[in-house]
Amino acid sequence: MSNTHGQSWTDTFFSEWPLPDWINEGREDKKDFRLFDPQKKWILGGSADTGRYSEFGRIQVLWLIVRHGGIYYRQHVAKIFPEYTDCDAEMQLRRLPSRIPKTVKEVRDELDWFPNELRVFHRIDASCTSSQRIYFPEFHGVINDLKKYLGSPYAKHRAIALECIRPKLSSRRILAAHKEHSHGDKFKDKLSGLGSLSDFEVDYYDSLFTDRIRRLLTLHRLGITHGDIKDEHFRLPMDFFDTVLYDFSHSYTFSPVKPYLLSFSLPRPLKNISRYEQTMVESQVFERAEKLDLREHLVETIGATQSVIMDALIQPLQEELLELIILRVRFRPDVPANKPVQLLFPPQSRIVTTNDPVGLFLDQYVVCSRDSRVSRGFLDGLPSLLASVHPSSDLVRAVEIVAWATLGNKISRPDLLARARRQYTGLLCSFQDLLHCCQLRAPTVEALVIAILLGLYEIVSSDEITQEQQKHVAHVRGVCALLLSPNSPFDLLSSTQLFQVANPLLIKRDLQVQDNRGVLCAPASNHAVHNLDSILIKCHPLFEHANTQLQDPLASFYELQKTLDRALAIELAFSQWGATQDVSWKADIVGFMSQQDAEASSCPFAWGGPVHAYFDIYVAAVMNTYRKTYLMLLDVLIRLASRMGGSIQTDNVIRWEKQAHILIYDIVASIPYHLTNNLHAYQQDILSLNSPPGVGRSVGGLLLLHPLFVLSTCSAVPQPIQNHALKCLAWIGQHMGIGQGMLMSKGYTSLPFQETAEGHVLIWAGMLLHPAEKQTQL
Repeated sequence: MSNTHGQSWTDTFFSEWPLPDWINEGREDKKDFRLFDPQKKWILGGSADTGRYSEFGRIQVLWLIVRHGGIYYRQHVAKIFPEYTDCDAEMQLRRLPSRIPKTVKEVRDELDWFPNELRVFHRIDASCTSSQRIYFPEFHGVINDLKKYLGSPYAKHRAIALECIRPKLSSRRILAAHKEHSHGDKFKDKLSGLGSLSDFEVDYYDSLFTDRIRRLLTLHRLGITHGDIKDEHFRLPMDFFDTVLYDFSHSYTFSPVKPYLLSFSLPRPLKNISRYEQTMVESQVFERAEKLDLREHLVETIGATQSVIMDALIQPLQEELLELIILRVRFRPDVPANKPVQLLFPPQSRIVTTNDPVGLFLDQYVVCSRDSRVSRGFLDGLPSLLASVHPSSDLVRAVEIVAWATLGNKISRPDLLARARRQYTGLLCSFQDLLHCCQLRAPTVEALVIAILLGLYEIVSSDEITQEQQKHVAHVRGVCALLLSPNSPFDLLSSTQLFQVANPLLIKRDLQVQDNRGVLCAPASNHAVHNLDSILIKCHPLFEHANTQLQDPLASFYELQKTLDRALAIELAFSQWGATQDVSWKADIVGFMSQQDAEASSCPFAWGGPVHAYFDIYVAAVMNTYRKTYLMLLDVLIRLASRMGGSIQTDNVIRWEKQAHILIYDIVASIPYHLTNNLHAYQQDILSLNSPPGVGRSVGGLLLLHPLFVLSTCSAVPQPIQNHALKCLAWIGQHMGIGQGMLMSKGYTSLPFQETAEGHVLIWAGMLLHPAEKQTQL
């Protein structure tokens, strides 16, 4: 649409302003707004904004309380918008007639607070780099069917789920120290001109101004104007410190169609609006400096007198060596555009410390099942077990061992690895006593969970084949032997090839659990989930037998045919299992990447093709178990057919190779889901070339190890994908702290898999650990 001078609205709005890249890519027109996950169990609570009085026709912010493991947490907030009607739009048009033809519906859509806010988060999702998303609240989707939770008076209200911003350190962001605006030192000189501020206070307010301008300019570069710049929109009313720039109900998000009003003012170029909004920021920060509010805050929080605080503030700022300060924060800091992120912080999802190893473990490895009818999660019952034991118990010590080993690998801290090894050695004696008691009586849940954790430690710590590793693996083997004793209530399947079975542990009789703290649940108790066990347990004997035959030049055609018939029966079972899966277990395609973009990226796990997402990591892991074992079976079939020859076998080989191709690329498409911490930002991060995707939780890499190893070694897999799998394994070892990933990436012709298999089986037993309250649902 053109204005009276024949200039398009795009040219007018972006005059004397760099045209964004996404304008030419057409991304601004997409309307696929994300929905808040309907599978979560959640309720709406009371008002989360104590500074905003509640009124039916006003925006309200309520707690969005989500259930995890039987406990409800204030995890998000729901921002609820009143209806903006056609009548409201007509009244607005009477007050201020439009200079260009606009229908009532067009005006309503432009002025409605709900779509205004939604358009902002949609643009941030689509075009903002991951490093700059921390400037704004996290968007979790649109909430449907609000009437169900608030009643019929709110039937036409709309709501979105947002990050819960609190006046706490956990909600604050760390911004790198650099200036990217054109103000230079003008504002700093203006502050110094007050004459009442110390050098420290001048630097503080100048830094506050710089950080706010950075957030605001990021918004402007996305083609968004805020429209309501206030001090309380950078920080909560009850908080002194800034968190995020929020409240976009009066905002404008650029589209090629000229608006009726732009942030409730006449349409004008972005450069003019940006200059005005930056001036508002400067005025508000300067007003705070005039009021000396930093001094007042220090007096109130520290409890010192004005003279003591003033004496501290006027101390000269001298350059000197400082101790390294490590902060544990929820959000990865942003970085200067001209410096790679690796120069400032290691590529982790967050900065971590060693003072809370249990918290680190729960954060990195525990997967709570959102719906026990669909998923078992991973170590889902561990938090409830930990809550019922002493902090110095063997269970807690085992958790700490895995946490220190993981962190030591991630940040290259040999002292943490040595600490984990020492505690591991010290734990063996007391654990052996516990296992001896288990031989005399039925094993306890705590004993099995400790065994699971020790198996996990072996996988995390083993990045080389050493004699020391063999000794510790022998201990894990002993644990398996004890758990398979006649007195054990467990059946554990342990083998060389079968690392990852969906449910390797079956209960033979009721497990006596003190205080009913947790239980290991058999898959038979949930008939809605189809199990792979009956298929998988047939594979390993077949693989061993077939490999022996194929290496024997004297094996007869008749013997090979018998093996082929066995393999065909299993292949039929695999094909039927995949075709009959519930829709909740199917992969969702959430993106697509060209091979050119993937190769141009510095991300080692980027690969051209679709990007898949799943219900959760458990479902993804089981699906990849199916794929990699099916792929190994097809590899056996292809090699048997090649050995036997014949035109019929040739036709079959073509069909098997096509199926293998599907399985291979489905595993590849699942890799980003396992390895990155934000799948929605993954593709944008790859395309931006500036910031690598954030590192996901270690459990994702753990459960992807063997599918990747199969891709790297199976003869049915093309060489480029074999090399890609090796790179992914090395990345898991380096950035996720899983040492065995590095071991598998080194291309050894033989690995101690008979020894490591036991550890993997114990890890997969962790998928059956559930909180006690979930037992009634299974």
